[in-house]
Amino acid sequence: MTITALTVTLPLLWRRLTTAGVKYADQGHFVGSAGVPAADAGGRDAASEQIARWTQTCTVVLVCGHGPAKWAFRSWCTSRSCDTLPVALRYRLQSNPLVGKLTTKYFLPLGTRQVGDHVVFFNFGYEEDPPMALPLSESDEPNRYCIQLYHQTASQVDLTGKEVLEVSCGAGGGASYIARNLGPASYTGLDLNPASIDLCRAKHRLPGLQFVQGDAQNLPFPDESFDAVVNVEASHQYPDFRGFLAEVARVLRPGGHFLYTDSRRNPVVAEWEAALADAPLRTISQRDIGAQAKRGLDANTARSQEAIGRRAPVLLAGLTRCAVRVLDWDLRRGGGFSYRIYLFAKD
Repeated sequence: MTITALTVTLPLLWRRLTTAGVKYADQGHFVGSAGVPAADAGGRDAASEQIARWTQTCTVVLVCGHGPAKWAFRSWCTSRSCDTLPVALRYRLQSNPLVGKLTTKYFLPLGTRQVGDHVVFFNFGYEEDPPMALPLSESDEPNRYCIQLYHQTASQVDLTGKEVLEVSCGAGGGASYIARNLGPASYTGLDLNPASIDLCRAKHRLPGLQFVQGDAQNLPFPDESFDAVVNVEASHQYPDFRGFLAEVARVLRPGGHFLYTDSRRNPVVAEWEAALADAPLRTISQRDIGAQAKRGLDANTARSQEAIGRRAPVLLAGLTRCAVRVLDWDLRRGGGFSYRIYLFAKD
């Protein structure tokens, strides 16, 4: 029954995803493994052919899943061969709503359990030129670049003695850093992924630090509960971003602050800006940190992938590698990415 269902549904899913990828390529956006647009008809034909080959290969491997096919797929996931996967297809996979739902429901909980408590940050990272040189403890030093992004975001206001909420706290590394170093009276980390919350509760045991499972678009807290809300590199995943902003405003006390950093691809930047402008919050400052994020990603990628690759199943490690390649293309070659830090206030 399962094999029959996979045999029927996977080819249809891959066909839908890759058809859109071919259209993306036909619009002149296809980028090969070298990052060079294929502008002529021959390039577009090559893109379509390459996407079709990947469609057939992945469908067969996912359906068969044993013997030589499984061995071949293992070899592909553990090598750098996924670098040749067309960027058009990678974009389509990453932005497809069904893929997003599957990621939230299955991939993130499974990945959290497999990686365990060794990886506590998942953001791009942040580095200045000259280097920021933020003083860190020996235990925090391995996560320097991710911590620097959190520090830049959260230190926009003085959190000493404040009650702080972080929405989408992930594996809790940022929550732990802020609770230990920026002096809040209390810090609550919220995440949709129950496996992340279990990990956080076991890993980060500090006075005044607690973790709650919940939805960013329906925060399980009374009105005016917090002095500050922190959100780092997560809101691009929310189906209802405007709803999230309304919830942030609801749980903030008058005079409270929203400390926010995230990114959007250029086609949706105007929509992002409009949602932020319409939110019941006053913008105090914003700045572009694309260059700093690129430096952080450069410094962070090899270490993060090595750590994930050592502990995650080969399929998860392979998918992680491909996702990072998309981010790298966005920041380094694509020129189609806007990454910003914001500070908002509730009057």
